[in-house]
Amino acid sequence: MIFVRGNNKLTPSIQLDEYQEQSYLLDPFLEKLVAPVVECLKVHANLYASGRGRPGSITRVGRVALLLYSYIKCRGYKTISQCSAPCSEVELL
Repeated sequence: MIFVRGNNKLTPSIQLDEYQEQSYLLDPFLEKLVAPVVECLKVHANLYASGRGRPGSITRVGRVALLLYSYIKCRGYKTISQCSAPCSEVELL
């Protein structure tokens, strides 16, 4: 992950643009890339649902969500949903 400074904020930027035309090259690594991101989002969702979430972690969740968005943008939501979780968990996303 690369952080780019813009508008006096550090925002995550993924260098996946080079894979846009040949995104299938990511397929062998996709599950290892996506699984930790989805797991992190599930943990944060469970914390907020139980009322134990901290307000300061919203920034972290936003960065993790942006990472997942970058994977979906590059490879497509159907491919990401197939490799990330069973159907009940995908509906949560």
